[in-house]
Amino acid sequence: MAQRNVPSVERIATYLSIPEENAAVVRGLLKGTISTRAIKGAGYTMYDKFHDRKMKALNHVIDGYGVEAVGDFNSYPPVCYFEYVNTGDTYNPTIVYCNGFYSLTTFGDKVESLERRGVKLP
Repeated sequence: MAQRNVPSVERIATYLSIPEENAAVVRGLLKGTISTRAIKGAGYTMYDKFHDRKMKALNHVIDGYGVEAVGDFNSYPPVCYFEYVNTGDTYNPTIVYCNGFYSLTTFGDKVESLERRGVKLP
């Protein structure tokens, strides 16, 4: 799924502290103009779902420490669930996926915003 409101290359580069070439790839992945197949060495398999490939590709491009998830996607009733690229610290800028949208934020800020809204995290 392509996302409409994607930050500029300059904003991505500045926020994530990555080169503009990498930021352009991040923007292309988020907009859907660059295929995950174009990202070599991202560590995904042909059995990964599209979203998993995209998150692994984003992790590879921003030189993260892996993709991590919070919550239980398969529970009923559903519990809050989101994924993020681990960048080494709770308040380091990263890419977070939640409810079909990708955002530039920090893991800590995402958790705090959900807790302020009364969302229970597992």
